Amino acid sequence: MAIIGESPIDAGEPDNVLQSFSDATAGRSLQLYHCVGTIDSVGTDYVLVRDSGTSSPTQTAGNFDIDFDITINKPTIVAGIATIDVNFKHMDTSGGDNALIVFTLRKFDGATETDIGTVTTQAVLESASTTSDKLQFVVTRTKLNIGDTLRLTADAGGSDNRVRLFHDPGTAGNELKLWVPLVVS
Repeated sequence: MAIIGESPIDAGEPDNVLQSFSDATAGRSLQLYHCVGTIDSVGTDYVLVRDSGTSSPTQTAGNFDIDFDITINKPTIVAGIATIDVNFKHMDTSGGDNALIVFTLRKFDGATETDIGTVTTQAVLESASTTSDKLQFVVTRTKLNIGDTLRLTADAGGSDNRVRLFHDPGTAGNELKLWVPLVVS
């Protein structure tokens, strides 16, 4: 893998757009984002960042529907196969129920959310152990304009949606990562 030039998304941070030779010749690359929560005086904001050193609450628990966002600062096109690395566990130990997480990648233009890809984790039964999944899904070719938001929504589901979702970029095994496929010209 080689590092290529300036990313069309969030160019203020260090660039880590990775690209293989075959992807480069096909005009594709992958942008790695870490899903984190940032805490301020009014609560927690969930964001996509490229810097894995960003501090974060280590987990979101319960029945959740959270959005990890990044604002686009250069026009770009997303299309291809996205990948999510997720670590989670079912919190209920009473028996018989299952839990899962549905991830949806969206474009938000300030007025309308457009789904551009979705994937669901495996359903897990109650357990004290953490489940790790590497999920891949197709992202519909979509143009992102300056000011649009690229959003990854994580939604707890299953017959018992008490789930613990880990998203601490500083701790191996507790990370939530998203690789976004970009079309480069």
